[in-house]
Amino acid sequence: MRTAPASHDFRFPDEEVCAVVNNAAVFHAQAGPDDEGLPCVEIAGVLVFAHLDASMQTVRVSIHLDTADELVIQPRKTVLHVKVEDSTVFSGGAVLTRPRGQSHPR
Repeated sequence: MRTAPASHDFRFPDEEVCAVVNNAAVFHAQAGPDDEGLPCVEIAGVLVFAHLDASMQTVRVSIHLDTADELVIQPRKTVLHVKVEDSTVFSGGAVLTRPRGQSHPR
């Protein structure tokens, strides 16, 4: 996992920056059935792959952080929160905050 240089003033992006970055998300489709690449969504350099895996007979999801933008990388760690449907299956360093005026997080 890549990390940014130590910084005591790291701040995760605010609502406005998050909205801009989320709006710039890109979907990378598989070029064709013979393409060895897999479909993924890229946001702030984080790659989220989701595909059907015939060998495992499952839907497989993987998250790759090696190209993540320093905007989302904290010194020596990456905050990551993973949900399947409404169940949190992993939460590493995530902290729930509620923006002003919002009563329930989405």
